Amino acid sequence: MDKLKAYFNLFLILIVILLFATLSYFKKTDEILTARVIDSLENQNITPEIKQIKEELKFENRTISYSISQNCSLNSTTRLFRAMKLISDKTPIRFINKEDAEIIVECLNSSLKPKDDLSKISEGGPTLFYNNTILESRIVLYNSEEVKCDFPIAELHELLHALGFDHTTNTKSVMYPLAECKQELDREIIIFLNKLYSTSF
Repeated sequence: MDKLKAYFNLFLILIVILLFATLSYFKKTDEILTARVIDSLENQNITPEIKQIKEELKFENRTISYSISQNCSLNSTTRLFRAMKLISDKTPIRFINKEDAEIIVECLNSSLKPKDDLSKISEGGPTLFYNNTILESRIVLYNSEEVKCDFPIAELHELLHALGFDHTTNTKSVMYPLAECKQELDREIIIFLNKLYSTSF
C-alpha cells in the first residue's frame, strides 16, 4: 500500500513538473510565434511600383487606433510617433492611442528574431481583414535602433505595412526591403492614401 502511495506521489510530481515546463515553453515561444505569423502574412512579391497586398485595402475609418507595448523603449516609441506624424501631416489619417487598438505595436528582444532571417530589425502587416477592410494590423520592432538614421525608416516602413503596403524594388523608397538612410516616403504612397481615405466614412 505504501509502495502504491509512493508511486502515486511520484506520478503527481512528474505531472506538476511537466505542466510547469509546458507553461514556460509556451510563454517563451508565444512572442516568436506571433512574429512568425505576421511575417507569413506579408506578401513577398516585390515589384517596382507601389502597391498594396490587396487592392484598396484600408481601415474602416481615417482615425486609426494604436497601442504600444510597455516593452518598447522611449526611443522606439518616439520614432514611431514621428512616423505617424509624417503620415498624418500629408494625409487625412489620424492616429489615436487606445487600449483595444487596430494597430498593435510590440517590441521584442533581438534574440527572438525569426531564425530564418536574423537580419530582420522589424516586421508587420495586416493580421486580420475582411474584404477590403483592415480589422487588425501588427508591428514588431526587434531593435529598430540598429538603423542609424535620423529619419524613422524602420518604423515608417512597418507602419506602411500595417496600412497594407507591400515591398518595392525601388531602392530609394521607404518600402524597399532593406533599410538605408537615403530612403524617402514615396509621393505615390501619399497620393494613394489620400485617395483611399479622402472619401466620406
